[in-house]
Amino acid sequence: MPISRRVALDGGIAVALAIALGVVFLADRGHPSDSANTTNVTPEIVTPPEPVAPPLRLAVTPPKYDDMGKLLDQLGTGFRHTEIPLETLEDASKLAEYDVIFLTCGFDSRHWLLPGDLGQAERPGVHRAKYNDEMMARVRDALRSYVGGGGTLYASDWRLTLIRLCFEELFDGEDIVEGSKQTLVADVVDDGLRDVLGSKVELKFDLAGWKPARFAADKAKPYLRGEYEANVGGARTTAPLLITVPFEKGTIIFTSFHNEKVNSELETKLLRFLVFAAVTAKETSAAQQTMLSGGFSPKKQSLLSASGDAQPVTSTFKNDKRRPLRFVLSFTNQGAELVLAIRGPNGETSERAGASTITVDVPDAAQGEWTCAITARKVPYPNFPFSLSVGSN
Repeated sequence: MPISRRVALDGGIAVALAIALGVVFLADRGHPSDSANTTNVTPEIVTPPEPVAPPLRLAVTPPKYDDMGKLLDQLGTGFRHTEIPLETLEDASKLAEYDVIFLTCGFDSRHWLLPGDLGQAERPGVHRAKYNDEMMARVRDALRSYVGGGGTLYASDWRLTLIRLCFEELFDGEDIVEGSKQTLVADVVDDGLRDVLGSKVELKFDLAGWKPARFAADKAKPYLRGEYEANVGGARTTAPLLITVPFEKGTIIFTSFHNEKVNSELETKLLRFLVFAAVTAKETSAAQQTMLSGGFSPKKQSLLSASGDAQPVTSTFKNDKRRPLRFVLSFTNQGAELVLAIRGPNGETSERAGASTITVDVPDAAQGEWTCAITARKVPYPNFPFSLSVGSN
């Protein structure tokens, strides 16, 4: 093809393209985009769901007289735990990896002790020794940092010595009168625990030398109290056997009684209560602060659990006069959805659902019995624990 013809053909194509573009431009102008004729569409705002917290991080010291790990295993997958050596208690950074530490009754680490034998202790095969001050200073600093920063420390029986060494301000200086081997009947002095156990519970202490929960009365909240026979001299004395005590941002739970080889049905209920108290301690503490900040005085706390069978669990509160009430259902944000339904003595009702702590205020609550029913629409694991606190002003 001659060059001149090819140029003419290319020019024709260019003109055709220009005409096409012009048509498109005119078509666009036929639909003006001025704001007077434009419909503004407000985009839908989607609120992202609240992040679900990871599973609780539980640590248990090796079993000797108290096998709390066995009980946690029985409670199911939500109570998976790590067994840690006692030496971990020397390192605050390692303790910070856990939400709850179960410091179970047993021997002290050998390298916490000075050489030398101070004689036979109360239990067969156990001898006394003196603490190494340098090592115990490390343990003291680590445990105070852990609890003070918001951790929960469960301790039982012989661990009272260590707790007293690390948190001396929580004690009043009175002697710790150890108990003999015995079975005693303890008074249940906490309303929430009384709903679980009744007004009294029989406890079996199958080894001598166990320690009562002898904390300063103005620092600790008692749950059980009992009269017992002293290990030396046989005198009878009365002391708390289970307490909780706040320390800075965290909580200490101490129990004289613990998981033995064989426990009665009531004793097992008590042990489950102890676990639920430990794993909900942070949320329960926050609920107490919610009460106080709103001018409410905490009156009752119940520790409950659900396994997702849609059967509600209930708790009652007797309101002795007409006044404002606040109900706080506390639980960790782990993917659960709970419903709190409240019914008053005159049939008045209120219901609220949520994926974490739920608060319901009744500004003018009638005198009489109030019933709270908690239904689990969804739980992340069986025996999912929660606490219900009731306050008044």
